[in-house]
Amino acid sequence: MKKIIISFTLIFSIFMCANAQTDTDTDTDIYDDTDTYDDTEVLVNKNGFPILPQEGDIAIGISLNPIFTYIGNSFNGNVFNNAPAADFLSYPVGINNLYLSTEAPTSSQIFLKYFLDDKTAARISFEYTGVNSYNSVYVQDDAAILDDPLSNAKTEDMLNVKGSTFVIGAGYEMRRGNTRVQGYMGGNLYFLMQNSDVLYSYGNPMSELNPEPTSTEWNYSGQINILADGGRKTTQYNGKTMGFGLGGFMGVECFLFPKVSIGAELGYGYMYFQQGQTSYDYDIWNVNEIESKTETQGPGNSGHGWGTGNPSANFFLMFHF
Repeated sequence: MKKIIISFTLIFSIFMCANAQTDTDTDTDIYDDTDTYDDTEVLVNKNGFPILPQEGDIAIGISLNPIFTYIGNSFNGNVFNNAPAADFLSYPVGINNLYLSTEAPTSSQIFLKYFLDDKTAARISFEYTGVNSYNSVYVQDDAAILDDPLSNAKTEDMLNVKGSTFVIGAGYEMRRGNTRVQGYMGGNLYFLMQNSDVLYSYGNPMSELNPEPTSTEWNYSGQINILADGGRKTTQYNGKTMGFGLGGFMGVECFLFPKVSIGAELGYGYMYFQQGQTSYDYDIWNVNEIESKTETQGPGNSGHGWGTGNPSANFFLMFHF
């Protein structure tokens, strides 16, 4: 059903564009040489509104992914449908796969264009995503058990995950075509910064009578928090990740209505990333007091990747104003 819906949408869009192109010959779309931006002819509809973007216009792009998914779900009752997505090379070469921290979130980016003239545009994409989640569990209250072995008193251990992702990209776009169907190509540059920490708190404190108190073994993302020597992690630092990338893209847009277009884009990109060292803070009982220490875990990682972005010609909707 999903393929039928997508095919129907494509056929409808192509029909609309083809019909609009044909209508040009019957003066539904006409060329006006009274453009206020420059002296070139401007394609307008029968009401005199410009159809194509012009110098000084700003464009906002959105993905058609949620629309396809919603329509597909409404027909077959399946909430797990996958649909094409247009991220405008927001993540070239699968940048999501280069993120080394599972705690730092990713999402779609804000995407804008500014038309320098009728045939060129500056592009910018931006993302700042954060997470700050808490997970609490009950454990036995050791102090209460010491006073009354039959006590059912509980206390709380807590896991706090903090993470953020910042991505900014800038690019340059060149366009071709004087009708409703426009082709374009260009290049982008990207900068990525990501950081994440995991914080642990425990309801049962360490003491001389209880140097290894009852504590939750979280084993979060494969990282143990209860150490072999009886210590307990208080903070896990996953290392800051930074990356740089560049990519080229090409695409096509069809203007169904004045300043409103549907299109598809694909591209090729390269990304280099480097992750800082990982470490953790922990507490351990030392004879008669709690001792806090820091342990370095790993020296960090680096790598690079390249490949196509949006290899299946995914779809988007653009609004120009």
